Amino acid sequence: MISSILELLNTFQNIYTGLGLVCLVISFVLGLLWRAFVLVISALGVWISYLILTDHDWHGLFLTDEKGFALFASAWLGLLLLYQAQSLLAKVCLCGIETLVIWVMYSMTTNKEIPWDHSSFPEIISRSIDPVPHYSSPSDLYRSLCVSPIFLDEGHLSFAYDRATGKKCWMLGARLLLIDLAEIPEYWNWSSVPESRFSQVAELRFVYSLKIKGSIATYMLSPRTTYVAYLVYKFPNISRSGFHESPVSLRVVRVVNIQRRVVAQHNRVFLIGDMASQARRRNDGWMEIEFGEISYIEDNATIECILEGSESFVRKRGLIVEGIEFRPR
Repeated sequence: MISSILELLNTFQNIYTGLGLVCLVISFVLGLLWRAFVLVISALGVWISYLILTDHDWHGLFLTDEKGFALFASAWLGLLLLYQAQSLLAKVCLCGIETLVIWVMYSMTTNKEIPWDHSSFPEIISRSIDPVPHYSSPSDLYRSLCVSPIFLDEGHLSFAYDRATGKKCWMLGARLLLIDLAEIPEYWNWSSVPESRFSQVAELRFVYSLKIKGSIATYMLSPRTTYVAYLVYKFPNISRSGFHESPVSLRVVRVVNIQRRVVAQHNRVFLIGDMASQARRRNDGWMEIEFGEISYIEDNATIECILEGSESFVRKRGLIVEGIEFRPR
């Protein structure tokens, strides 16, 4: 499926390139013909005017004979119409030039090969739960992973590439998160929703104390890259409560051996409502909110992203958690 889409895009690019070149050639040829035609007609008009002003025999032909006068008037009317058509032809030429410029910019954008992170690439591909289609080159496989992720570790972890930077993107599904009371059906429900990339999401039935934690090792991230961690979630249209009036805290902790250091923290963050200024809607229909930045340090650390409800006496329900995503800044 992905390879077919890529082939279709390449075909469209070739067609667009051909049309741009054809438009440019046509506009250039028409421009030359127009200049030559105007030059000939202008010379003819000057010649006719000279004959009339010098009282040549053509003077009687153009001013006494009705057919001659009609011919004279038609010639100058034609000149007037050609003059008006010049603006239209200029627009055609401009359209051809604009098409060429767009084609050049499009080709530079699509053909420019951004250096991408090859580290651990074969090992990551080997962990895919579905067979990865055969591609003629690793670059083709990379481009397909910019469009559609693959799923690892029983389908609870997704991997893709960021097209703009060529860096790795990871998303931990809800099943890989540590959610307090998640295995007790009275508090959390595991369900499938068609808009999720994962087979299961965590749906909050009700809790008073909320805590969600996700972890990733820094060796999985692209080196020399600043990442941002996001909670990906949503709320149903009904059966939600406790989050409009109850904020949460978000923090990122870097763990090296037994040393823990908080590298980012946001207190009193609202996930929904008028106060949820930090939350934003994604293109896939889910919401996301930022835990914080993860700076590149070669320390072989584990990054923990932790969400906690700041008010344990408020009953909360309705939150649907898809996972935690790590993307390059």
